[in-house]
Amino acid sequence: MKIRLLKPHEIPAALELAKRVFMLFEAPDYGEEGVRAFTDSLADHRFISGLVFYGAFEKGELLGTIATRRNGSHISYLFVDERYHRRGIGRRLVEKVLKSTDSPVVTVNAAPYPVGFYHR
Repeated sequence: MKIRLLKPHEIPAALELAKRVFMLFEAPDYGEEGVRAFTDSLADHRFISGLVFYGAFEKGELLGTIATRRNGSHISYLFVDERYHRRGIGRRLVEKVLKSTDSPVVTVNAAPYPVGFYHR
């Protein structure tokens, strides 16, 4: 598996992956307004253009994605394709971010579903 910065033309696929996984695992914990806020954020080109995206790839397939903002000090959009959960992909994406930032503190606002992941 290779983890690397995403090229601009690859970001739409990362956003689609994020939306699909969000709808499967996180949306049930949110009300209609929360789901709408998340999906609206995916279409906010100004917000998205301020993020740095990484992707985990195997044989050319995007397995997971993570984005950062605030010069790498805040994690956004950490999602792994549901077929590849519990294989260390999320951990490796977070490790890539931590190695890529000079920030002494990295924050995240987690939905209920991945809280256990972040604690580990």
